[in-house]
Amino acid sequence: MLPSNKAVIFISLCSANKAIASSLCDLIQSSYHLNAEEIICTSAQGHGLNNGAPSYITIKTHIENSKLVIYLFSKDFCHSEDCLYEIAWGFNLPSAFYLHVDDVTSQHKPHCVSLSSMNNLDKLGLTELRIRLKSILSKDVDERIWASKEDKILEEIEKEKSKSTLNEIFTKPPTIFEQEKTLTRLIDDINNHTELCCICVDKVHTSCGTKRKNDFVFLPEEEAEIQNKRGTLHLLNKKIVACQVLENCEVPVHGLVIKGNIYPFADVMAKRLIEIGKIKKIDGIRDLQTSTKLFAM
Repeated sequence: MLPSNKAVIFISLCSANKAIASSLCDLIQSSYHLNAEEIICTSAQGHGLNNGAPSYITIKTHIENSKLVIYLFSKDFCHSEDCLYEIAWGFNLPSAFYLHVDDVTSQHKPHCVSLSSMNNLDKLGLTELRIRLKSILSKDVDERIWASKEDKILEEIEKEKSKSTLNEIFTKPPTIFEQEKTLTRLIDDINNHTELCCICVDKVHTSCGTKRKNDFVFLPEEEAEIQNKRGTLHLLNKKIVACQVLENCEVPVHGLVIKGNIYPFADVMAKRLIEIGKIKKIDGIRDLQTSTKLFAM
């Protein structure tokens, strides 16, 4: 473990922002010609703590003894239990300095931290950081190194923002119209299936990719027959029906099925489950209940 009197700067972050944190460590160390042990950042190579994962007491001690504690705020940071502990230990210290990586709003951040105390991780925010560093280090920055390293951080920020934007696009909840289109296609695919419904009895490479023991799989009839002769598949039934689950239940092949989800069942199994009121056969959108979830196959 590093002696606490050697650490001058502590950088608090979540693992999702470790690339930015590493660039920030590089910027500060290179521009001010510091030794690696003067900066603690558990996700940056050369700046971590020895002896594996540090204890809460170790982290708390370093936060309290460092001359500057830089919090790299992000939505991921605000959802991390460990990061919230680090905030609790240092939010009221004069050494605390906040840089936020993305759009952290009042609904994400801890109540103890004021939005007005935060700096964006941009040129202006990094200028504020330079002012703070000068006051605690009592030395001038190497302007040439700072300029080149600063550009690298700003590039990392742009990458993070682009990634965040893409994630928002691809995780945006589907509209009612999109749900109906998806469900219609899903139901049609199941009801019009011309392939064999099988269960894997061993790990097998198929035209559908690698399937493992107990996986539920649809295969072309010819391929299924070949795999069946090899003893890797058990043929269930040729006719498949689409069903909606009416209540949570354990089902052979699928395991636990959840109320509202859409599943394809072999007709023999479907008849049995329909009889006991666990599932409902569906032929179109009008058959669906409002609790339907997508992509349950």
